[in-house]
Amino acid sequence: MCGRSAPLYKGYYPVCDPDDPGYSCCSPDGYCGKSEKHCTGLGIDYEKNPDLLVDEPIRPSIDPPLWYLLDAPDGK
Repeated sequence: MCGRSAPLYKGYYPVCDPDDPGYSCCSPDGYCGKSEKHCTGLGIDYEKNPDLLVDEPIRPSIDPPLWYLLDAPDGK
């Protein structure tokens, strides 16, 4: 899992491995993969943008973070 819907790793949102040929992109649904859904649109392609890994990792802005289920109204 990756992105803001994934469990935190050491207090940060997890990312995908840019060196893994099958799982270098993070889909909007929060999973690593290499399909068009994972790598285009709202997905993040860490293989094409490895500089994203050296940027300051993103932490939740609320401590403790609030978690919402996907079936919640309006994502909240």
